[in-house]
Amino acid sequence: MKVFPTAASGTVIPGMGAFDDGDYITPFIRKGFDDRIFDHVVKTSKDAAALGTKDLKEAGIFCGPQTGGLLAAVVELVRQGILTGDIVLISGDAGWKNLDKLSVGH
Repeated sequence: MKVFPTAASGTVIPGMGAFDDGDYITPFIRKGFDDRIFDHVVKTSKDAAALGTKDLKEAGIFCGPQTGGLLAAVVELVRQGILTGDIVLISGDAGWKNLDKLSVGH
């Protein structure tokens, strides 16, 4: 099993911290490094998150930019050949903040 925590890069994506400046490492990330569960954090941008959200919407999956950012990170890891086989994406994104985007034209 491989675990790839994902963080927003350069901007804040709702639901994801922007900790790539190195000033703060969350306790979750620190424990993951200390326990050797993962060795790096995947960074994703607001643009990548928007693209991921669009891709999910086209696939019939309702989500917000947090899950879009995670999907963008997964797609990039697959393209790089780092991830292969069965992939599980876990997100705490309930999507309720984006209900207004369900209307036609969004």
